[in-house]
Amino acid sequence: MADPVTWALIGGTLLESGGQIREGQLAAARGEASNDIARYNASLMERQAAARREAANFEDTRQVRRSKMVLGSEIAQGGASGVVSDVDALADTAFQLAMDRNLALRQGLVESTGLLNQAAMTRAQGKFAKQVGKSQRDMSYVKAGGSILAGLYTGYNRGLLGSGGGGSTAGTGFSGASRRTGSFRGL
Repeated sequence: MADPVTWALIGGTLLESGGQIREGQLAAARGEASNDIARYNASLMERQAAARREAANFEDTRQVRRSKMVLGSEIAQGGASGVVSDVDALADTAFQLAMDRNLALRQGLVESTGLLNQAAMTRAQGKFAKQVGKSQRDMSYVKAGGSILAGLYTGYNRGLLGSGGGGSTAGTGFSGASRRTGSFRGL
């Protein structure tokens, strides 16, 4: 049966490596959660972009209706007064109304594109966070393996594991120095 020092060494090594593995699993879970949140936020931005495009289309429809009413009103006023509205004035009014319409559509398109770009960036950040979490998990496994090997090496050097290790020279017939040089102590 192993002595208390051996059990303490084994227990400490197992606790350390277990903690490192758990730390890695938590990092992977955090990365996965960050990715899920990023995907959710990206889908919200995509919905906002679609809503913004739809609002721009409604504004366009409103501007077309407004243009028809304004131009119709100017023509009707000119006809009622007996003086037909000047063609240049009507053209200028139509041009200004078209500019308002184009501006509304452009603003909707720019805002929608910006939201879609943000959504894409958010998705990329989520994927990166997930990959970092996986990398941290994998590195924790390597650390845990290193801890186990370090514990085994320490136990072996103390003579607690295996055939006695390098710490004890009893019964070998060699001293520490003579083992390195190859000379016999007793001769």
